[in-house]
Amino acid sequence: MRLKCTDGTLHSVEDAKACPNCILVLPKPILHSLLAGRDRVRTPKAKPAYGVGGLVDECLRKVYYRLTEEEILDLDKLWTFSRGHAIHEFITRTLEDKKEKEIFVKKEFPSFDVIGFIDAMYEDTLYEFKTTTSIPTEPQSH
Repeated sequence: MRLKCTDGTLHSVEDAKACPNCILVLPKPILHSLLAGRDRVRTPKAKPAYGVGGLVDECLRKVYYRLTEEEILDLDKLWTFSRGHAIHEFITRTLEDKKEKEIFVKKEFPSFDVIGFIDAMYEDTLYEFKTTTSIPTEPQSH
């Protein structure tokens, strides 16, 4: 993964932590916490596993490039993702029954697996929590 700086430069995670432009956008402690663990080396698996969210999109070409090209995030997108994770944690932490939250689902195929998480389930209703960069003025299309 690489990060797109405000000046357009692409940084490694380590370089972004020391970049003065990145630190202007997000204070150093916040930037470090947002980037924590994003530079870890992943061990290769016998067969790949793809998250269902990464496989579903209106444009199959976009899905292909997302799976085969290096991920580039800008700082605003990273901040939005982090906000979403924090809200998700807040909501799921309040659910009492462990069976109601973070349900892992895996579908195996011969050459790959598809994995996903159900954010919460209550009275046989599935819930998927999403955040957006701004509050919409009208319902969003599905």
